[in-house]
Amino acid sequence: MQRKTLVLSAFAIIATLCFLKLGQHPISPWDEARRAINALELLQTCDFVNASFRGKPENWDFKPPLVMWSQALSFKAFGVNEFALRLPSALPMLLSFFVLYRTIILYRSPTFAALTCLMLASVKGLIGWHAGRTGDTDAMLTLFLLVFVYFALLAIDFGKIKAAWGAGLFLGMAFLVKGPAAWVLLPGFLLYLLLTKRLKTTLSKALIWAGMILAGLFPIGWFFIQKHFGARPDGASVPVRNAFEGLFTIDLWERFAISADGAKRAFDPGFFFYSLDKIFNLWHFAFFVFLAFGLFCFAKNRAKVMAYMLAEHNRLLLVSLCLYFPLAIFLAVAAKSYRWYLTPVLPFIGIATFWGIRHFWLRQTWVKWAFLAVLAFTLSRQFALFWKVKPKPAIVFENAPLFERTDTIYQIGTHIEQDVLCYLYFFGKKMQFDTAPCPLPPRSVLFVSKVDKPGELCQNMRLVAGNGNYLIFQPK
Repeated sequence: MQRKTLVLSAFAIIATLCFLKLGQHPISPWDEARRAINALELLQTCDFVNASFRGKPENWDFKPPLVMWSQALSFKAFGVNEFALRLPSALPMLLSFFVLYRTIILYRSPTFAALTCLMLASVKGLIGWHAGRTGDTDAMLTLFLLVFVYFALLAIDFGKIKAAWGAGLFLGMAFLVKGPAAWVLLPGFLLYLLLTKRLKTTLSKALIWAGMILAGLFPIGWFFIQKHFGARPDGASVPVRNAFEGLFTIDLWERFAISADGAKRAFDPGFFFYSLDKIFNLWHFAFFVFLAFGLFCFAKNRAKVMAYMLAEHNRLLLVSLCLYFPLAIFLAVAAKSYRWYLTPVLPFIGIATFWGIRHFWLRQTWVKWAFLAVLAFTLSRQFALFWKVKPKPAIVFENAPLFERTDTIYQIGTHIEQDVLCYLYFFGKKMQFDTAPCPLPPRSVLFVSKVDKPGELCQNMRLVAGNGNYLIFQPK
């Protein structure tokens, strides 16, 4: 009964953290705002193949459209608001914890699984910004990859070879979320099979190949769809013919091979420490302590450590470390890596961390109480973080009645923050870009940044509102 209560309590806490004031926090600039605009323009154009931004084909983000479709459907069902935008992230994040729990209990007890999930609920990298609580791609990617891992382990470690179909299906769906990022766990699985000496036997099974072929059909299908129906994204940093080319030449090659001002540089070992400090909260101290302890033991007695790791009841620890390290090393080497790129492997970092904590608390009781104290503190900090709501863009909400009475919003120039632009879309008015007609039609407004203010204003325009960054004009 106590175990059941712990599991139910853990998921009640996780669900609360996923949805607490989800629709009240302001939209984040850049990725979240831009994705919202993509989804809103999809509702206008009904073009399910080509994302658009400011009325033109998207020329910056070339990811496949599954998240955009989900957000558009959510807007259609729940209205145009922050909650609808984030539901396709919050719900997959909640389901990710359920899948992670089911994966852990393949090897360990429900108590171990519930406490690991609780610990991971207290970190910002999963239920937090750019993941489970914003309209980005990482939460859905994490869900599909965790389901892929669950089915893959059923096939590899438990002899349920038909699960390879599920692994292939969800790996393919992960591609429709974030393109090649769907493959970040494959080097880790290869390493796991090599260490357990099962690569040859695994690849000798026809259903494994069937699952791999099924996964490969998704990128192949998206390639042909883009080849025949994809729009040319004019204005991209590199000329490409469609979003599929942009996905590999810009979203992948430039992102990981070409450094940019303000971004992480290539060959940066400190990326491990920086990223986990930001997204793994206080638990990153424990992770690195246990990692150092494990490396010390490995150097002292390699055979004993490998025997421990390869034992059947310890396979979960081995696979967790295998799935984490290849991606972590790659992101440390690559240029322009960001901390949220580690989101899909945070569950496995969490497993390894709690494994170490439990190892020591079975020998020292105070470790258990220290863990529970830190867990209570970090969970409380999450609640406090999500409870406090920051203000939304004043220029938009102070002038909401004006926008509500408007039929058309004209916007010129490129110096408007994307979150501000997104909130203008939320009014559901007709948007016109890069034009300022003269005379300005009745029941319309011109919204510009001060940087983009026209040198000469039409005589029928008058300034009705403004702040340090933006100006709003309407007809006299």
